[in-house]
Amino acid sequence: WEQGPYEQSDYKPEMRKHITSRGLKVRSKSELLIAEKLYAHNIPFHYEQVLHFGTTTLIPDFTIRRNDGKMFIWEHEGMTNVQEYLDWQNQKGRLYASKGIVPWDNLIVTYDNEEGMIDLRIIESEIQNKLIV
Repeated sequence: WEQGPYEQSDYKPEMRKHITSRGLKVRSKSELLIAEKLYAHNIPFHYEQVLHFGTTTLIPDFTIRRNDGKMFIWEHEGMTNVQEYLDWQNQKGRLYASKGIVPWDNLIVTYDNEEGMIDLRIIESEIQNKLIV
């Protein structure tokens, strides 16, 4: 699944400046760290996969297929000090919920703090508690 073809977003590819240990280009250092943690746990994922739900299109940071086949969406919100960005993320959360993608089931949302720092203990906890079966 992970190596198979998928529709990846073509939105501002020049913004993907960070390169993972497997050669994947991502937009932020936080996404880079999340990808590396997923690699370390052998969890397959697609980065910025375009998902079509009828007339609605969503592009999560990571689409993950757990070992038992269950799909998860992982959004990492990095610009927590930019209100316009947070407003869009809230709207995106409502769109996900309208499609049955919700935090208590199949949606993971993590955050950088106001200084742009990520806590890898939280990333590890999400992986251990939701993605490893």
